[in-house]
Amino acid sequence: MEILHKKDKEETKKKLIDATGKIFMSKGYSGLRASKIADAAGVKQNLDLSLLWKCSGAF
Repeated sequence: MEILHKKDKEETKKKLIDATGKIFMSKGYSGLRASKIADAAGVKQNLDLSLLWKCSGAF
């Protein structure tokens, strides 16, 4: 299992939040899919999306 350092986690979280906002603005709520967010953020879906769901205030 890959371990992310705190700096990496923060950068990944920012990428995920930015990607989510861009997708939401262009396609609305119905366009939000975990795979699309991960692709847009350039992260591995299975590992990094857990950071987004844990981010307080994101949703």
